[in-house]
Amino acid sequence: MSTPYFKDLSMTVSFLRKATVGIACTWLAFSVQASTISRTYTALEQLASIVGARTDVDDVTRYAYDAQIGKGIS
Repeated sequence: MSTPYFKDLSMTVSFLRKATVGIACTWLAFSVQASTISRTYTALEQLASIVGARTDVDDVTRYAYDAQIGKGIS
């Protein structure tokens, strides 16, 4: 008589594990937002700007280069 009880218990435990993992995966999927970072380059293939992932502020970093030396100045 105890065999069906343990079979049902193991099925219940298995279901609860799968449900817990499913809930955890769903929570992670919705709590982590995808971020996109865009980069632009000059004709000389130097980094011109980076647009960050933040949407609540202007998240842009722009770079300028000295034309004679070719090194970044800002």
